[in-house]
Amino acid sequence: LVQKLGGDWHVESLSDAVITEYSHITNVGVPWIEKYKEICRPELIALGQKHRAEDPYYWIKRLPCNPNAIIPNCRFQNEYDFFKNKGFYMVRVQANAETREARGCPDIDDPSETELDGIKAWHWDYVCYNNDKLATLDYQADGIAQAVKRGIKPECNCDCGCKTEQGKS
Repeated sequence: LVQKLGGDWHVESLSDAVITEYSHITNVGVPWIEKYKEICRPELIALGQKHRAEDPYYWIKRLPCNPNAIIPNCRFQNEYDFFKNKGFYMVRVQANAETREARGCPDIDDPSETELDGIKAWHWDYVCYNNDKLATLDYQADGIAQAVKRGIKPECNCDCGCKTEQGKS
């Protein structure tokens, strides 16, 4: 999306803050952690949960949330609510369990991996399915980028009251 949107669009990652803090604690370099994230995942989850238990907005406070930020790893309801209320486009990228397993990312029964699964598709601005080739995901990203450039947000058709919230952004 950063490439497709261009200009001032950039990534501000919640997980980067967790990885950086984990690196300081363990004296393991960030590049190694990023390369072997699946090995470190349980410890990264534990660190994230520890600070969220102290302050649910701990990791959000570490982001500048500049205009045109892409937050690639919103994982909890309070994060979803925070960014949605700030007018961010909410995009869910999902892959089925078989695809995740084949990519070396086994499903982990942890809230950091599952908490947002209960949010119905119509509460997301866009849902991308990442079960196929990269070209398929790229095609979906093209559509999202075009809509964002035009300022288009789809209307929710449920009775949740979010239509009035969407009108603000």
